[in-house]
Amino acid sequence: MNDLKIFFLTHGTLCNAFKALLEYLGADLSVIRPESVPLNENESADDYRKRLLSISSGCTPLFITDIPGGTPDNCAKRVITEIGKGYSISGINVPMIAELIRFDSFKSPEELTEALIRSGKNGIREFYLQDR
Repeated sequence: MNDLKIFFLTHGTLCNAFKALLEYLGADLSVIRPESVPLNENESADDYRKRLLSISSGCTPLFITDIPGGTPDNCAKRVITEIGKGYSISGINVPMIAELIRFDSFKSPEELTEALIRSGKNGIREFYLQDR
């Protein structure tokens, strides 16, 4: 997993908050090396894709995006297709960020992505009061 690099991709600067949360939770950012890549307000999808291509050269990217089917997610998938390697997970949430703390305990990118998806799904709970 030496060449795996984590990228938080979001509309606007929300990605910076995810990186800050990871640090707040006690993660060793020198090991995880996450990078925040916001889609800027007036940036075209093609310009964003080109920026992602540029920063992900020389590594195996793991793109973690905010909205399934949104511009960051679609651009991540195009970049992975263009470079012929990488991973993308969409629908980031706080339990996924917390799971990244164990980054160096995973043996493969596939094991990491499975754990992130599982944590994301298991971290969603519902509470409601029933009518009496």
